[in-house]
Formats: sequence, C-alpha cells, structure tokens
Amino acid sequence: MLDYAKIMRRLIEDIVARCTVFAHVDTTRLLIGCVRARTAGPTGLYARTVPLRFEGGSPTTERGGRTYRVPRVVQDGKEMLYIVSFCLPRFHELSLEDKLTTVFHELYHVSPLFNGDIRRFEGSNYVHSASQRKYDELMRVLAQEYLAGRHCSQVEDFLKPPYSELCEKYGGIMMTVYRSPKPELVATVQMPATAREGRRKGKKNK
Repeated sequence: MLDYAKIMRRLIEDIVARCTVFAHVDTTRLLIGCVRARTAGPTGLYARTVPLRFEGGSPTTERGGRTYRVPRVVQDGKEMLYIVSFCLPRFHELSLEDKLTTVFHELYHVSPLFNGDIRRFEGSNYVHSASQRKYDELMRVLAQEYLAGRHCSQVEDFLKPPYSELCEKYGGIMMTVYRSPKPELVATVQMPATAREGRRKGKKNK
C-alpha cells in the first residue's frame, strides 16, 4: 500500500532543496497529510495549507475582547508550524503540471519568515495578492522550471499515473489525515473575592 503523505513529503523536500524561492522552509516542521474528497467531481478543494500560528507568528490573537491561542502541535520533539494537505482523489486526477503547480501554490503560502503565519500580501486579498491570476501564473512558471530541471531521482513519478492505476499498482492508498487544531480561549485569571475585598478595605484605611 502506498503511503501518499510519505511520498509527497519526499517530493516537497526535493522541491525545497532545488528551488531557492523556498530556501526559508524547514520541511521538518511541516506536517504533510491528506484530505479525503467528499465528492469525486473535479470541482472543489485540491489542497490546503493551515498555519499553526496567527499573524506575525504570534501564538495568540484578540477576538471580541478575548484572547485565543492555537494549541502547540509537537512531533518528534519539534513544534510544527504548518499543515499541508492534499485532497484525494481530486488532487491526483489533475495533470502532472497542474499537480506540481498546486504543490508550489501551497508551499508559497508559507511565510518568508517561516514563523507559523501565512505569506501576506498588501491589500484586502492578502492571501493571493491583488491578482490571483498573477499568483497562479507565477506558481505555474515555478513548477515548469522545476520540471525542466530533470534529475535522476524523479521523485514526482508517482504523480504521473491516474489515481486508479496508482491504487491498483500498490494495492491501495494509505492517507494520513491531520485535523486542524481549533483556537482555544485563554482563561482569564480572576482574583478571589476575599482578596479583592481585602484590597478595597486596605485602600480605605490609607
């Protein structure tokens, strides 16, 4: 049985090692997983990158006057900063170039500071910049450059056959699924009533 997340990690490690645009990415702090497609159709999610910290890499954020934090995700003694997941079988039914473009698309979301936040662009569409089309075109160019630099290992070969052929060849596909941790409300420490009363009484005596 083919471990899809494991072989995808090998591909991502190769991309990061060969593409200077991803020199800031530490693959040992990425969780690489899968998402099972709810429908078999071609439309819908292909992949997603989940940051495990808030804006600026902060572990906490303020919402409605309350403070929230993302639970730390630790694997092999290291805190993970991102979860990158691929939606199967939908992602795998894309063409080879489109698959690689999608991988580049997700990796490019990782902040250049590699601090657990996403890469943020100016303007209201801070996720994909003012022009999603230009963002997608850049990812396609990067993927084409990667494909053009042929190498002996050819770690992307598993992306070439259709999903059904891949299942038949390996006797099935094993998916590693990581659920996105939900932000937790940071509890406010309340001073005991007796202590508050004592302070008020002390103030009056001064």
